[in-house]
Amino acid sequence: MQRLKYLAAVAALVTLFASCEKLSSPTITQGVYGVIMERYGDFMPGFEGDQRDHGERYVKRDIYVYEYTLPQDVKTVEPYDINKVTPEMMPTLLVAKTRSTKNGFYQIQLPAGKYSIFILEQGRLYYTDGYLGFYGDGGMNPLTIRSGEVTELDMMIHNECY
Repeated sequence: MQRLKYLAAVAALVTLFASCEKLSSPTITQGVYGVIMERYGDFMPGFEGDQRDHGERYVKRDIYVYEYTLPQDVKTVEPYDINKVTPEMMPTLLVAKTRSTKNGFYQIQLPAGKYSIFILEQGRLYYTDGYLGFYGDGGMNPLTIRSGEVTELDMMIHNECY
């Protein structure tokens, strides 16, 4: 009887993990997928035994994919105030938009090409390490999709931590 209960519990766990895996496995054939997480709370160094409230959690957010965008093309409200760019201020075409699940999972089918990808956070376009990131040749949050490939891109929001 105990063995039967044990086997039933193991079967339930296997089913649970299998269904969780399906929630985070991409079903697209070309594009980008990943999870959106938010880091929150006090991450400052403390003393041993310190019980600070901090951590990371999966979040539901809107993800915007634009044609590849250079920062000098964006018209900001104030000169050099690139941290307050809203979707309406983007000069390039919005290619795709989706929303992550409560588990943070998202996926977007995209044609091959070069894009800029953002998380909508508090009405502004956010990237994995801060507002509007710049890499490589100066593009904003570059994302390159190659023909027949699915790219994994996990993103972290840091605006609720210190």
